[in-house]
Amino acid sequence: MMEAPERVSPGSLAALVITLSLGVALANLLSTQRVYEPTYHKAVGEKTDSKSPWPLTRPKPMPTYSSNDRSRWATVRALVDEKTFEVGKRDPFIGLLSAVAQTGQTDPLCAMTIAAFGLTRRVGSSSGISFEDGWQTVDLILHPEALKFYSTKPPLLPILVAGEYWALQKATGWTLKENPFGVVRVILFTINLLPFLLYLVVLWDLLGKIAVTEWGRLYTLCVAGLGTMVLPFLQSFNNHTMAVFSVLFGIYALVQVQQKLENGVGKSIAGWCFLAGLLAGFAVCNELPSLAFLALAGVFLGMKRPREAVLWYLPGALIPVALLLATNYLALGQWRPAYSEFGGPWYAYEGSHWRVFPGVSKGGIDWARRNGEPIPVYAFHLLLGHHGFFSLTPVFLLSMAGMWWQVRGEKPPSFYKPLARATAILGLVVIVFYIFKSDNYGGFCIGPRWLMWLCPFFLLTAQPVVDALARSRAGRVFALLLLVLSLVGANYPGWNPWRHPWIYDAMRDAGWPGY
Repeated sequence: MMEAPERVSPGSLAALVITLSLGVALANLLSTQRVYEPTYHKAVGEKTDSKSPWPLTRPKPMPTYSSNDRSRWATVRALVDEKTFEVGKRDPFIGLLSAVAQTGQTDPLCAMTIAAFGLTRRVGSSSGISFEDGWQTVDLILHPEALKFYSTKPPLLPILVAGEYWALQKATGWTLKENPFGVVRVILFTINLLPFLLYLVVLWDLLGKIAVTEWGRLYTLCVAGLGTMVLPFLQSFNNHTMAVFSVLFGIYALVQVQQKLENGVGKSIAGWCFLAGLLAGFAVCNELPSLAFLALAGVFLGMKRPREAVLWYLPGALIPVALLLATNYLALGQWRPAYSEFGGPWYAYEGSHWRVFPGVSKGGIDWARRNGEPIPVYAFHLLLGHHGFFSLTPVFLLSMAGMWWQVRGEKPPSFYKPLARATAILGLVVIVFYIFKSDNYGGFCIGPRWLMWLCPFFLLTAQPVVDALARSRAGRVFALLLLVLSLVGANYPGWNPWRHPWIYDAMRDAGWPGY
């Protein structure tokens, strides 16, 4: 007679989900390599501005995907191998011509003169890391006086990664120039996969404080591990995953403060307040709009324990922000970030991807709004369309209900209500900000990456609604349908986050011209 099967504990099932998520992430990371697809390139003689030319010679194999991550890796390499933030330089004579070319943006006669003498094609005078085969990137700025190129990305994160690269180089002799695959894989494992593991473990613990069904708790963990934009970005050096991890760990620290105060052990919250500030500040260093999270967390702690908020949370928050400003000054000689120079000579140098002449339009998603797309259309596609935060991760639609609806007969934990309110405030503020202040959906990538740092809020806020759906077969089927669509959004294509979303490609296949 067969024995009854042993009941598997929720913790064991969670371990399986986390292991599966890490296995997928690791496989993607180990296969990291830029692949050239005919779909995204134009043939010789094809007239279109939205595609890059098909390479005439075999490109150098590289474990990087886009201008975005290559720009960061270039700074890391420059810091360790060349002891500088400079990733390139321009010949002074051609730089003078470049200054004349800059004038041509507003002077039609000068523009015609520049075109007649071919000055806009004199970009071969640039040299340095970011002009080597396999290291090219459009995410560059040119110091107008020094004629030196720098990454457009804030330098704090590359400096931190450069420390690991320096140690790895001393231990193995590997360099980014000669051994890019080994260096990149080891560092991405350290800065992305290990924090991702901790992210899932911490999220599982937080879900245990909210969830009332085992099915619902495991469902949300599956979404977090396999169904959001966090997964594909783990194989790319970027700021967005860093912000996601910082925000979730910051939420965890705030929950610890809340629960310790409820249990009458408020004397031990100083460390948690400092950690919450440190994490919220680091989130701001990676995603500037998360300043709203830092402010809300400060208000929350100020109302609970103003003394600890001032003495511990505030100093913790100021440390990473001060480091961001200091490193920016160290790199560029100014406190303002590179982004603040957009539209000026730092960006609009000769040969720059971001340089536009009056009356001349450019193709591609980088110019979506600037080519006349109305704000209502842009807002629709940012939320529910081809780059939609909710259409690509439809599980987040459940969060909308979770912000105001509570499961009948169940009393959520005390921290859930402020968490739901914070989600509503942050979601509204950040989404409205990007509707009016962004113009290209995050560029050539699988979704609105600027909104990724909101994922922990939406995952946690959705939990009571997931639990409600878990109580019926129809509800579970509906939830699983949302999960499937979220898996498609996160894993299309799973090997490269710097590609258009599946909805965008489907619209193109149906005859929509794109950008």
